[in-house]
Amino acid sequence: MVRLFLTGSPGVGKTTLIRVVIARLEEVTCAGFYTEEKRQRGQRVGFRIVTLSGREGTLASVGRKEPTLGRYSIHVEEFERRALPDLDPGTTPAELYVIDRIGDDKILFASDYPHWDGMFPYVVSTIHGRKDISEESKGKFLGENAKKLYGWE
Repeated sequence: MVRLFLTGSPGVGKTTLIRVVIARLEEVTCAGFYTEEKRQRGQRVGFRIVTLSGREGTLASVGRKEPTLGRYSIHVEEFERRALPDLDPGTTPAELYVIDRIGDDKILFASDYPHWDGMFPYVVSTIHGRKDISEESKGKFLGENAKKLYGWE
């Protein structure tokens, strides 16, 4: 299985690139989602989910309703209802799955017990050994993000 990760600072055109590439892949079956900023009066107020099958929903909006990440309330149920079905190979087979908007401040690694998709017991050492991930990002993946998510700071 080939995995391609596209990263970059906010506003450099990652989502635009995703939409352009998908539009040109006429011979490839694609599924998944990308996100778009929701803005009011020039200020970002959240993120919208857009699935490649045409469904839309709210991923996050400014607010304090749990769960939160930074100043955004995360709409977990809406994400699960809109985006997850398009990522399930059993219901939506595709040659290419697109997952947009996963930054280093949004990734958690579970290393506490064997997960079906994990590398237990080598999760932490594998992440620490990666040369393509900054030390700052490794710290976020392996603890800082969980502290924020659960309010342990």
